[in-house]
Amino acid sequence: PNPSERTDFFDFFGNNVTAIAFRDVHDGLDIKMSARVSVSRPEPGLDVSPDLQQLKEELGSVRSLSPSAPHHFLAASDHVGVDAAITAYARESLAGSTVATAADLCNRIHRDFTYDGKATTVQTRAGDAFALKRGVCQDFSHIMIAGLRG
Repeated sequence: PNPSERTDFFDFFGNNVTAIAFRDVHDGLDIKMSARVSVSRPEPGLDVSPDLQQLKEELGSVRSLSPSAPHHFLAASDHVGVDAAITAYARESLAGSTVATAADLCNRIHRDFTYDGKATTVQTRAGDAFALKRGVCQDFSHIMIAGLRG
């Protein structure tokens, strides 16, 4: 069916959002979408990122709550809560700078986990996907975020 309502707007973070609503009862909904995506790998630059202790101090000094402020991204969320096993796994990646630590954690997740489209659902939490060592890109992203927050 066609939507009864459609609203296009930019959210708090500047993302383009289209919200639709249906007033009539329906048995199913098919959404078709096409996009052209261009991907390029940037040349690696000089790593001048702070170590994690310095980063923690810098984040603590930020007083802004603007959309780009880091405080919006540091707390636990529904799918990415605090998980002791993920935190312990991530701590093995401590590699000096923030960028080196994040890169090592990303590489380890890529190496240690298996892509399996049937292992999880959209409701799967990071800790559950971590225990399975299987999942999809969303799961691996949630594990990465949980590890970096821990």
